[in-house]
Amino acid sequence: EKNYYLHETNFILSDSDNNIWISTSGGLVKFSNDSENYSFFEGDIGNERALSSNYINCLYEDNNGIIWVGTEKGVNILNIKNKFVSTNKMESQYGSSYGDNIVSIIQNNKYLWIATKFSGIYIYDIESKEIVYRLYDKENLNLSNKHIKGLVKINDRYTTCITNKEIITFDVYNKTMKEDLPLEGYSEEYEYIYSDNEMVWVSSTTDFFVHDISSGEVTSYKDELKKLNINLGAIKYIVSDLNDKNILWMGGVNTGILKYHKDEGFIGQYVKDSFD
Repeated sequence: EKNYYLHETNFILSDSDNNIWISTSGGLVKFSNDSENYSFFEGDIGNERALSSNYINCLYEDNNGIIWVGTEKGVNILNIKNKFVSTNKMESQYGSSYGDNIVSIIQNNKYLWIATKFSGIYIYDIESKEIVYRLYDKENLNLSNKHIKGLVKINDRYTTCITNKEIITFDVYNKTMKEDLPLEGYSEEYEYIYSDNEMVWVSSTTDFFVHDISSGEVTSYKDELKKLNINLGAIKYIVSDLNDKNILWMGGVNTGILKYHKDEGFIGQYVKDSFD
């Protein structure tokens, strides 16, 4: 049995069928909570029914239960009901995502937004199964020369992404975009973005803050993180609590597990040998 290094993980997804998907340095691992069995998926450029790369940046389950795998060499689709993996080259008049480094995938209505590291964002129609738009070099939607790091859906109207240097909010209805909170320092970069469909949480190398897209208000928690001896920019992942919508759980590099209340801020830190 191949040895998969689970400590080298980029992304973890829990799907609607009670499976856990883990991206590792050697491919994709699926753990079934029901049967307690593992399945492994590896990259093979010469095999159209295999992953196009072992290096996986993101995973997403759409409303039809299909798992989308974003790799450093394009998008892969895993239909768990048919147990079939295929490479989706997504060729269209807007170009092809094949070979692009995919960094984030989200769904907004019937469209998938597929963000690449340096080649903009592809808009994919799930029903027609084709790319219908590309956000890259349009005059009012220009993402050329942008280093995209992540995407979140705010609501049906707004989708937000972060690059290494700014926060960009797209108005789907009016097909416009707005750049907010640009970073001026050479060494400053945005790292991670999360949304609960109302507010946006953003970590950077110099701050951690909550951004209200509607009002533009920004609330910084930089000083709270410093009191917890956590380096700014260390937070790499945020998930919501299953039982309390006001609680978020955060983790990252040398952070332990952080418990955050939307009204009270950080209310707990759990590290090795902590029993509080």
